[in-house]
Amino acid sequence: MMTKFFYASSNIKIGNNFRTDSIPKIWIDEGCKLEIGNNVEFRRSIEIRVHGKSSIRIGDNCRIDRGVRLLSTNNAQISLESGARVGLYTVFNGVIRLLLEENV
Repeated sequence: MMTKFFYASSNIKIGNNFRTDSIPKIWIDEGCKLEIGNNVEFRRSIEIRVHGKSSIRIGDNCRIDRGVRLLSTNNAQISLESGARVGLYTVFNGVIRLLLEENV
């Protein structure tokens, strides 16, 4: 609930039943989009950066483990499909398009 309050913005959408161990670090430029689906779980030390005119979409029922960094810039699109699991300290640095349909 604190994360939803802290990051309330027209370009950030957080779905129902969002759970996190700590408030994630989120940097988002005007004109960018961040969408977090329903039943998403973040562990601690998550960093999300959305720059330029890029977007990050995290589908329903996803789990992002400790220390994960999601970085997008320019017109990049990062999309984690529903049910995806991202393992400890993974870094996605999207500069064009990244679609994750499997667990990493």
